Amino acid sequence: MEKLLEEINQDVDKLAENTGEEAKVLNEKIKTRLNSVAKDLKYINIKAEVKKLGVKVDQLVDRTGSSAKMLASEVKQEITAITDRIALHKHMDDLSRDLDELAVKTGSEATKLGTKVKQDMRSLASSVKSIDIRKEIDNIIARVDKLIDSTGEAAKTLGSEIKDELVLINSRIDLNNRLEILSNSINELAVETGSEASKLGMNVKEEMKSISDSIKSIDIKEEIEAIISKVERLVDSTGESAKKLAIEINEDIKNLLKKI
Repeated sequence: MEKLLEEINQDVDKLAENTGEEAKVLNEKIKTRLNSVAKDLKYINIKAEVKKLGVKVDQLVDRTGSSAKMLASEVKQEITAITDRIALHKHMDDLSRDLDELAVKTGSEATKLGTKVKQDMRSLASSVKSIDIRKEIDNIIARVDKLIDSTGEAAKTLGSEIKDELVLINSRIDLNNRLEILSNSINELAVETGSEASKLGMNVKEEMKSISDSIKSIDIKEEIEAIISKVERLVDSTGESAKKLAIEINEDIKNLLKKI
């Protein structure tokens, strides 16, 4: 699947450089491949993101010049992010299976598997930008040490608790990645005008609302609504006014990242 996404990335570059019938053929090829990726995905939220990309690929058919390159760059960033998210989910699935196995192992076998689990978690922590999330992973690693020495029902209970914590961390990492992509879209929106600004602004607002729906905190939901209002203003802004507002919105997103 990762190889297929890489090939789609290359096709997006070609689509940005072509027009007319060649662009239409490439467009259909990319969408067919995206549908193939979506069909094979078991992660519902990522499946939805892959399907959304088809809309942007359709828009790319009618773009030329710098406008096409900008949209192609946006699509490629999202494909890269989707690839990373798939890898993260698979990593978490592997960890979950290892934790189930660790909960029933004892002695040297438990020590060996526990060491592997901790190494995998350290690898995960090294790929995360958020210092808070890294600290949480370190805390989980300490709990894995306890799991290595646990047996019976105590081991099963502790293993289940660790798996639940990993699910929460996975969600936080996922949200962090999605917000970082939005930050890139805000920068692009600051230089777009007219109908292109409206389309990109709509995409940003839809993604912000999707993120809001996945969060329970009322306070954070309200902060996201405030950001959406600023995005609506940014759609109608141009020049220095747009650049200043984009900087302000990105600062709001950075502050939001610290709370998630």
